[in-house]
Amino acid sequence: MNTGTDTMCLIDILRKANEKIIFIGILPIADEIMKSEQIFADILDASPELNIYVLCESEDFCFQLSMLVDNRDTKNRKTHTDLNIYRNRILNPKEFLNNVAKKTKDDDAKKRLIIKQQNTMMSNFAIIIDDVIYYTLISNNFPALNDYVQANKDSVLYQQILNYSMFMINGDGKQFLSPPGDELLQLLDRNNMPRGIFPRSCFYTTKFKRRSIWGFVFNRKGELLLHQRSFDSKDGQGLWDKSVGGHIDLGEDATITAKRELIEELFMKEAEFTSYIDAKLEDVLGFGEWNPSKRQESSYKGAFSLLDDDDWILFSAIAKNNPGKPLIIDRVSQRRYHWSKEKVEFRPTNFVSNVFFFIAPKNCIDTEEQVKIRFEEAEKKGAAQDHKIISINSLRDWIEDEAQKGKDKETFTDDMIYVNNEYMDMLKQFSEFVKYIFNET
Repeated sequence: MNTGTDTMCLIDILRKANEKIIFIGILPIADEIMKSEQIFADILDASPELNIYVLCESEDFCFQLSMLVDNRDTKNRKTHTDLNIYRNRILNPKEFLNNVAKKTKDDDAKKRLIIKQQNTMMSNFAIIIDDVIYYTLISNNFPALNDYVQANKDSVLYQQILNYSMFMINGDGKQFLSPPGDELLQLLDRNNMPRGIFPRSCFYTTKFKRRSIWGFVFNRKGELLLHQRSFDSKDGQGLWDKSVGGHIDLGEDATITAKRELIEELFMKEAEFTSYIDAKLEDVLGFGEWNPSKRQESSYKGAFSLLDDDDWILFSAIAKNNPGKPLIIDRVSQRRYHWSKEKVEFRPTNFVSNVFFFIAPKNCIDTEEQVKIRFEEAEKKGAAQDHKIISINSLRDWIEDEAQKGKDKETFTDDMIYVNNEYMDMLKQFSEFVKYIFNET
């Protein structure tokens, strides 16, 4: 490392820290960091007030950087695989973080070693030791430790790097940091164009959008399944909501997400909380778009008669004003957060949601007793507070009655209120279709 006057190793400068150490990007020095586990432990033990922040690159960044540094003209050539190997060694909590914690004498030392993935752009790599900054630029040549130089405290660059570090650690940039292994979602801009992969925390704004699915589950009587959100949920505690819903995973088709969420949220054998019924993705059979104006309802009777007893039926809803396209609801959802018993806050979040209909197998959720048996264990585990089946007419009356009392927002999620206002006729039509097909009139 070039300090302007001499050459030093990473261990030498780490030992000089008293208040903070910040790594902005770790790819050029990942090996040196891994070799310094004991030094990190010693520093944390020696300075109880010192915090170490390790801000690792995202996989997207590694991929983009590899396009610059994976070529024959590059000094110190690195592939995408190389770069991912380096970052994963630091990000894996069972590796670096645990190893440092085992070497410390301070039980709280692990809390002062903060490792996060930064999901925003970077213009340089930097090491900040108290008020001293070492940096190296990002270019088509992959840097090494000796390529870092010390920034002049009077320079604009010094202040820019310092401001960036404070923005990421203490400012609004925190929303773009994610703990190792945290769920990441595809971010859409206001024109629904994919713009990158980011943590959940950055979506609590109307600037960005995230993709999700809404699933409405009907029994063969045409009744709709509702679930009451757990009082342990991050948002919407105790509110009644649609049957299933969830985020579309990276690279996942919306239909696959719908099937997966059905399995996860209705707590079948492959789900987290139960083991008393066997159901897999292949048991959820897709029948394409539900478009009664293009296909006679009676034609489904023969197709459904060939299904196995455990098979579920899946349809994609279509847009009301454009039957050639799937129904995708693009709106701002007001999420109700309970920070404490006294503090309740609504936070707007933009969702772009594909809508699906499910029909359950016979004798699955046809009665309240069956519903109780199916979800008893899930409710005990806190996955949901309650479940119920209800006719579409009764659901509409219930929502409107609560609205007259001024309690609709205390009873239903914002999504369910929106569905009542905009799409209840569609749910009614599908309910009647189910009753007609299965002769449950």
